Amino acid sequence: MDAWRRSYDVAPPHGESLQQTQARAVKFLEAEIAPQLRAGQDVLVVSHGNTLRGLRMYLEKLTPEQVAALEIVTSSACFYRFDA
Repeated sequence: MDAWRRSYDVAPPHGESLQQTQARAVKFLEAEIAPQLRAGQDVLVVSHGNTLRGLRMYLEKLTPEQVAALEIVTSSACFYRFDA
């Protein structure tokens, strides 16, 4: 169902919404990845689509409507520059 796949706050039965997934991913980003970036390290993040959608929504400041239209192609790469 597209509402489960594309919406921000609708969760599939016994699953997580994008909002819930994003909260988990951003917490990990801030606790584990950001300190490494601040230390000047390069970090590769590999994950499944919904986690990547949540992270891109956070990093790119996308609205729920914008993230609903976001397509993440399998095996694609997205690069960000992090300034401490």
